[in-house]
Amino acid sequence: MNVKLVGLLLATAPILALAQGQATKPSCASFVYNQKFLEKYPKAASACQEVTTHDGEQWVRFTGKVTAVKGNAITTTIVNTANDPLPGHLTITAPSDQKVTVDGKETKGWSNLTTGDRLDLWMPQSVIGFYARPGALDQQKLTITKGL
Repeated sequence: MNVKLVGLLLATAPILALAQGQATKPSCASFVYNQKFLEKYPKAASACQEVTTHDGEQWVRFTGKVTAVKGNAITTTIVNTANDPLPGHLTITAPSDQKVTVDGKETKGWSNLTTGDRLDLWMPQSVIGFYARPGALDQQKLTITKGL
């Protein structure tokens, strides 16, 4: 009887560990969006690429496809997980030396962006706005000049 109990415990341990890991890992399905943000962008949840936690706060990552570049202002369209554009465009500015992640790699500066680049945009649960990386509330905020 002890052998059966040990066998049952060994068989269920990986399942229990997996369930515990999923309960603590943030996901797009569990991210709670700011209500004002959802009123403007009701399809935003379909554009969630991932969610991470930094210093106890959840951050959601969106992908923007750069459609125009003019000086340090870029226009981008947020895409959903199927890579289809959501309605509307955002125009965002940042200092020319602002580092951002483009096509999965950190760039040398905002001024190096070109049409067609895929730009990571992060937003915390507590604030409406985009940042270059999670945890950058006091720095690396991207200024939205049109669209949000």
